[in-house]
Amino acid sequence: MNLVVQKLTEINEALDKFKRKEMTVDEVQAFVSLTNAAHKWANMALQAYAIESKNKRVMKSLNKMNIMDEDTAIEIGAIGDGKVKCPVQETLITREECLDYSGSHNGDCSGCEIGIVAKELLIDRVNPIYAND
Repeated sequence: MNLVVQKLTEINEALDKFKRKEMTVDEVQAFVSLTNAAHKWANMALQAYAIESKNKRVMKSLNKMNIMDEDTAIEIGAIGDGKVKCPVQETLITREECLDYSGSHNGDCSGCEIGIVAKELLIDRVNPIYAND
């Protein structure tokens, strides 16, 4: 199910709950507020993608400012540490799963830019001693 279908389903479910008086007005207002916030963030991500597709220099600047990079997938609606699209498994996996998978599949993962970034981010976070090596 894609993001648009998922959000529309959630909105319809909330509306049905409200009609059945299973949600209060305050709960509906809070839900609408959260949905609006998610919509704004999704819209900003789409705008950034549109800019990036026209100008590669902008993407480099966004990456340097740690705002957005081309190796991170956005999963709206879930709290996580970031997921990436694995070109070998052809699915979204966490950076930790990428590191685990690449450890046992060196041949498949050699030279993968996504794996290199995942290693740099995770190793620097877990053991800052290696950050300057």
